[in-house]
This record gives sequence, C-alpha cells and structure tokens, in this order.
Amino acid sequence: MLWRSQNDPSLVGGKNFSNKAEDLGINDCGWSWGAKFADVNNDGWNDIFVANGFVSASRTSNYWYELQNMASDYHSILEDAAQWPEMRDKSLSGYERSCLFVRKGRRFVDMADSAGITDTFDGRGVAIADFNNDGAVDFAVSNQGQPFLLYVNQLYERCQKDHCPHWIGFHLIGNGTTSNKDGIGARVEIYNHDESQVAEVSRGNGFASQSDPRLHFGLGNAPKLTQVKIKWPDGREQTLEDWKIDSYVEIYAAP
Repeated sequence: MLWRSQNDPSLVGGKNFSNKAEDLGINDCGWSWGAKFADVNNDGWNDIFVANGFVSASRTSNYWYELQNMASDYHSILEDAAQWPEMRDKSLSGYERSCLFVRKGRRFVDMADSAGITDTFDGRGVAIADFNNDGAVDFAVSNQGQPFLLYVNQLYERCQKDHCPHWIGFHLIGNGTTSNKDGIGARVEIYNHDESQVAEVSRGNGFASQSDPRLHFGLGNAPKLTQVKIKWPDGREQTLEDWKIDSYVEIYAAP
C-alpha cells in the first residue's frame, strides 16, 4: 500500500490508499492469514511472511461446490451459518503452502520453496523473533489443529564470514513513569550516511500472534551506523553517534 496525505492534490475521490499488491508481486498467496514484515536476509529491505491454508481435509472433495450452490440460492441467508451445508471431510482452500515474499529490486518474489518453507498445514498466526540471537530472524507459526512450527533462519550458517550481511537490534526499556517499561510506542531511526530505516515498538502486530518487541534492522554491507535517533512515547529524544553493530543492545529511557 502507498499512503498519501489528506492534503495531497493527487487524491481521487478522497481515497488515502492505492493498491500496489499486484505491481509488487504480493497479490496471490492463497487464503492467507497472519502476515508479518521482517528482513530475513538482512539486506536492509523488509520481506513478508504469510501463513496460509484454511481447512485441509479430503484431497479429493472440495467444499467450494456447496458454497457456490448456497450462494446462488436466493432463499439462503449467507450470514446464518446454521443454513450452511455440512462440511464433513471436505477441504476449503486446504493444503496451501505459506509464502515468503523476498524483496528483489522493486518487486517481491515468493522464495518459500527454496527457503525450506514447504509445510501445507492450516497456518494462522506468525511470530517473528530471533530465537537463537544470531542476528537472523526466525518464524514461529501456529496452525489450526496441527503441529506448531519453528522455522530457524540459517543465514549465518551458510554465508561466508567476510561476506555476511550486518545487522543491529534494539531492546528499548522505558523509565516506567513518563515512558512505559516495555517501550511501546518508542520510535527508532537509524542512519548510515544518507541511508535510513525506521521502526516502532509494538505489542499488537499480527493475527493470533505477537512478535519479539526488540527492533531488528538488517544493514547489508554497512560497516557501522553513523547515527541512531530514539523518540520515546513521552516525546523525549535521544541521539547516539557512531553506533557499533552486529549485536542486540539495551537502551534505557532517562528517568
């Protein structure tokens, strides 16, 4: 999506958004449930993980036929689930693989198969976290009536030492008075000369899931950060210069 200001004269019909999904290559991922942004290869661009699948039962009997007949019957009240035909062992958008859209230039490419994300469970929630603290984010996926999955990112097991991408992570801790202890709402901007990234601490960021509140940034080939700016929920700002990278750091708000 592309956000535009209310005062933008190019707005047509008062709309604030333009649908760019097809242009970016992220318009087709089956049923789709939880979805999260994360930089999976630490190149400095966010990628997208999407959990997929609805009801996986019979591989030969599909419930869509019953739904189509019900929808064409003007006597049916679609909002009343009691009038729906029995589903029994039929599937509805079942056995769909999740998607991993990786940023490639100006578009995204689904790299799930090559990344080893090949399960066809009925995915629901996705949590992003670096479970082993190696700097590469991992994916925890909850599935409906099926096993929980943990996809561990092997980026730093496979890259050559002198050519591995850089990264940095921040754990923001408020003072508990003017800024909440969890740092919710705190905003971080990082700079490497004329390049910048921004992220905000959130504890409500996905369907049926909650990701690591630490802020993770991929830096690509950048050897360091020239500046880090933090804006706390109470409006106070901090500026840090020449920050070291390739680690998680705790930053406390001033009392």
